[in-house]
Amino acid sequence: MKKLFFFYFTILFTLFSCSKGSTENPEPNSENPNQEEPKEEEVVYFTIKVDDDYFSSGSEGWVVSHDINNGNILDYGQLENGKTTSFTKQASSTLLEHNISLINVSNNNGNIYYRITSYTFVKSDEVWQLGNQYNNYVDPRGDAIGEISINANNLVLPGSWIISNKHGSALSGGSSTTSNNDLTSVFFENIPLFEENRYLFSVYDIYGEVNYLFMDNLNNGDNITFDGTQLQSFDNTVLASVPEGGEFFVSVYGFEENQEFDEGGGYILGMLLPFENDKITTEYIKLGYLNTFNKYITSFTYSKDRFNFNFKKYGEAPLGIPMTSKENWNVEVIDNSVDSFAYNGVSHHQFSRQMHSWRVSSGERNTDYIETSWSINQGKFYYTFDFKLPDEILTTYPKMDIEGLNYESSFFHLNEYDYNGFLNATFVNPNPELLRDQHFYRMDLE
Repeated sequence: MKKLFFFYFTILFTLFSCSKGSTENPEPNSENPNQEEPKEEEVVYFTIKVDDDYFSSGSEGWVVSHDINNGNILDYGQLENGKTTSFTKQASSTLLEHNISLINVSNNNGNIYYRITSYTFVKSDEVWQLGNQYNNYVDPRGDAIGEISINANNLVLPGSWIISNKHGSALSGGSSTTSNNDLTSVFFENIPLFEENRYLFSVYDIYGEVNYLFMDNLNNGDNITFDGTQLQSFDNTVLASVPEGGEFFVSVYGFEENQEFDEGGGYILGMLLPFENDKITTEYIKLGYLNTFNKYITSFTYSKDRFNFNFKKYGEAPLGIPMTSKENWNVEVIDNSVDSFAYNGVSHHQFSRQMHSWRVSSGERNTDYIETSWSINQGKFYYTFDFKLPDEILTTYPKMDIEGLNYESSFFHLNEYDYNGFLNATFVNPNPELLRDQHFYRMDLE
């Protein structure tokens, strides 16, 4: 019996010892409660590069990225000349598009301007470039080498006339007219003569017909005289509608083969200014073109009440001036606020992209003038967004009045490229030549 007792006692002692040992000496825990979780990798989703001379000494700018779903601010930063700003997101983010707002603040002669421009549905991973892409080429005409005078006699019912050379308007020192029934004679004096001594006289009559005459090999002191019967017809003409009651402007500049486009330069093949409109008695005018030129700048604008049409084409002569009836562009604004803007009346089939603008101003110009403006760019379809600005920007510019903005205008562009093509040519792969042609309708607030 004692042997059995000692046998069981030995077994119990052994089990107890093993149990006690496992409690007092636990296995090391492989998890460290103080160890941080690895951070998720971040990737760049938007980059904007600023040219060295983009901002002048009196201006500065910011960029803000907005969530397209709720308008929340994803990121923002101040822009500086020669610097690159990038926004990042977590690598697992499904962000494919966002909205971008560019803010430009300038102070000029006591006038402060806050300009906000928003672009919707910007693709992720884009790299934008801010640069001065639109520096217009100007071909200097040099110094005058003398003066000439011109007598244009017996013009039949003229409505508008102009003299030009390769560098644009001839800058006449003065003119006088005499009329006899349907005939008018015009005398131009003190016309500066330049090395480029070929001049062009063009004239519109009251019926919208346009004619011209070249004057070649001019010398200092020349007095050129010609008669209305010597005027010539243009090689080609384009008919433009000018409905009664509106105001219009038209100009055609011609350029020689090796001549660069020059804003304000070039031979003026025809020009009609708004204050001359009442001299035109028909609802159509002709735009003239000559085979001696291989490229042109054609401009045509028309406005009546809220309706405004703008057409500008570089290069070949247009096939026509594609202005449709203003009844096709009646915009009914339902909500005119920036964050809830809505309208009816224009089909998305009629245009390629749109822009809507708001503005508010106060003070006296060149004294204490302050202007805040906001424009929103979208494609064919308009989506309402709640555009927020960071507190830092609002605090930095307390005079920026985004709460007082008033709706002004809606722009509908009819260019051949779409909205994404516009963003690409403006910021991604800058192409100012593509963007310089203009074809849009603008509807103003009543």
